Amino acid sequence: MLEEAARLGVLVGGVLSTAGRGLLTRGEDGAADGMRGLLPEPVDHVLAQPDLSLIAPGPLVAELADTLAVVADVESSGGATVFRVSESSIRRALDSGWSASHLHDFFTRASRTPVPQALDYLIDDVARQHGRLRVGSIESYVRSDDHGLLSQVLNDRRTAPAELRRLAPGVLVSGLGADEVLTVLRDAGYAPAGEQAGGAVLTRPPARPRSMGRRTGTDSSPRPGRCRPTRSSPPCGRCGPATRPSPRDAASPCARSRA
Repeated sequence: MLEEAARLGVLVGGVLSTAGRGLLTRGEDGAADGMRGLLPEPVDHVLAQPDLSLIAPGPLVAELADTLAVVADVESSGGATVFRVSESSIRRALDSGWSASHLHDFFTRASRTPVPQALDYLIDDVARQHGRLRVGSIESYVRSDDHGLLSQVLNDRRTAPAELRRLAPGVLVSGLGADEVLTVLRDAGYAPAGEQAGGAVLTRPPARPRSMGRRTGTDSSPRPGRCRPTRSSPPCGRCGPATRPSPRDAASPCARSRA
């Protein structure tokens, strides 16, 4: 515990520090007051450089530090922290929901120096490529070669509960499951058919898997350890009383052993 207190600055050389006394007497506010004169005041700006670096001339306020962690990477730290803006950091910001205009506004507000043209060009170039591919998830789709029919379904008020939207010519998608969409369309007077993942029409519900139970019926194979008597060979003593032999039976193990 003493080591942790020393690491936090509550103890210095085994003696309570100013911040430690404040922590004991007035809690966190007292500790903050005790440390306030020992630490530099946080700054709310950076200095943008032509080489796409941002220099923080002191510790940053929490909000600015959190934002810079998204739009830039720390290149070096010390008395002045140097951040580097790159294509990957701009893409990371766009992935987080920022837009190009938001990035331009942020750098203009955060920098005490003019934003270099190279930074504006980088933002616009990366934003132009971002989002050309879209990834999403859907629960079900409605497709048809009759585009007029799909437009009718889409504009029909009775199909509004299906939450349909047009994804491409001939394809509507929904966030609801296929069974729900089928029910809504059928209730609206349409005659849709269910479709399997491979495109085949569902003609009946899939069969429920059978459980592996005990077999019923008579097993025609002879039991191991018992012989089957023939015309020329009666059963052995351990196989029990004789049964009527079949002409098709081959020589039994008993017959072979006697031979």
